[in-house]
Amino acid sequence: MGGELDFAPFVRAHGSDLLRAAVLLTGSRDRGEDLLQETLTHLYPHWEKVARADVPVAYVRRALVNRF
Repeated sequence: MGGELDFAPFVRAHGSDLLRAAVLLTGSRDRGEDLLQETLTHLYPHWEKVARADVPVAYVRRALVNRF
């Protein structure tokens, strides 16, 4: 993997947008942060699968919604 597909660079690049989505879902910044952290923690062991998705950020967004 490389670039955006690595976990840490992905989170740096998309974390703000994903947090915004989580806050909109939960109605609270604190709960949004918890939801995003739980989602990323759940996905991390499977990151190779996430990185292979056509649009990895869309995959993570869908996981965020599903987890909510």
